[in-house]
Amino acid sequence: MAHVGPDQFAAGLRGATLARPGILAVHGGVHSALPPFAPVCQQAAITSSSFSIAAFQMETPNDLAALDPDGGGQNSRLLLEELRRESVRVGFSRLGIAPAGPPPRRKLVRQWLDQGFAGVLREWFERQEPLRADPANLLPGVRSVIMLATDHATAADRATVEDGGAGEGRGRVARYAWGADYHDLLRSRVNKLGAWLEARVPGCRTRGVVDSAPLAEREFAWLAGLGWFGKNTMLIDPRAGSFFFLTALLTDLQLPADTPIEVDHCGTCTACLDACPTG
Repeated sequence: MAHVGPDQFAAGLRGATLARPGILAVHGGVHSALPPFAPVCQQAAITSSSFSIAAFQMETPNDLAALDPDGGGQNSRLLLEELRRESVRVGFSRLGIAPAGPPPRRKLVRQWLDQGFAGVLREWFERQEPLRADPANLLPGVRSVIMLATDHATAADRATVEDGGAGEGRGRVARYAWGADYHDLLRSRVNKLGAWLEARVPGCRTRGVVDSAPLAEREFAWLAGLGWFGKNTMLIDPRAGSFFFLTALLTDLQLPADTPIEVDHCGTCTACLDACPTG
């Protein structure tokens, strides 16, 4: 599965014919609600209308009601803007808000498992499936999933060794692994952001997730408007491509949700498939 950086993404999009609006290419990833290893020929195109975003709207009162005595949500929006600024300050690139609830494509995971596509990881997926089914299993009372993106695109000249790049006895290291272990880096950042939010709204609860719990991160990132699912199974940001990490901050605050990208912008572009070393 090849990532597509901003330059590749833009070049591919310029030469592509966009797909019909309303069609979303549904693929998987290690931390999405869809299978991570299914080949391209097994990918399914599913109309986004088959998933009800309205079903994710919580019926419980907004925890921020006390901050909005006029009921207009002004202070809720101000808090969200503060949260966005603080997320950038601690090191994240951008964020989106998704309402908490069962991932809309969770049934596809079950189908994928039943077809035996998980291989030796089936036992692990089977064990984690009940937890992955609802973020409330990770934080009881959760109402919002704050999805945070961290760009890891690096200078192109570092991707190729001066003497011609990878050859016999050599290999190339994925760009996301060029620096420190992202688990440690992002865990520190999300814990700082969670502590800030708990101090800003006393009594609220948070839990950060960085590959540390069975959460469908890409599914919630899509719901939070951070991108759409590309043909490479990755989430693609309209401006940044797919070179970014995902981190989640669960909270029992009901924050104003962002709007998902419900259009497949890939169209006829195959840049990620052309770049994939597995063909």
